[in-house]
Amino acid sequence: VMAGRVSVLPPSLDLERLRPRERRPNARPQILFLGGDFFRKGGPSLLEAFRRDFSAMAELHVITQSDIGSEPGVVVHRGIAAQSDAWFERWTQADVFVFPSALETFGIVLVEAMAFRVPVVSSRAGAAVELLDEGRAGLLLDAVTPEALSAAIQRVWSDPVGAKARAERGRERVERDFDLRRNAAVMAEWLRDAKTASAP
Repeated sequence: VMAGRVSVLPPSLDLERLRPRERRPNARPQILFLGGDFFRKGGPSLLEAFRRDFSAMAELHVITQSDIGSEPGVVVHRGIAAQSDAWFERWTQADVFVFPSALETFGIVLVEAMAFRVPVVSSRAGAAVELLDEGRAGLLLDAVTPEALSAAIQRVWSDPVGAKARAERGRERVERDFDLRRNAAVMAEWLRDAKTASAP
């Protein structure tokens, strides 16, 4: 198929729903990890960084289906469905979302984080570089190591102005490219055009 005949419609989210809800003050900063496979998504490196550098002053909230145990400062959540109240709670309370995945095809969770205006620290797996606008909508790691993760999380918390600016840029990107209502209208227009073109 000729390139000029190909149009791309990206995965889309209902942005009317995906907005931060009222936030309670956190007693300690919250780091959020979300991934069904804790190990493939880079969870062990984040857990090591947390144990070494953040366990005394922050909480790590892990949403996963993998069999890992809780420990001081680490709260493991299982069975949380997307769009549920518990899911919204975790995004609303997160101070930083960390995505250290080693292998990814796209990474829709990054789009969700940007929709909620949560500062992002991410590997370069999948479409992360494009989604995070080459690092302008979130911090990109050159190497996924405990040391690199710790440095990036510290950077988010030590520069709240910069973190907020990147989060706002992320929300703007989501509104421009991943809005369900807008993209549904685009698809409807494509279908109308196809019907017109095929009419006798």
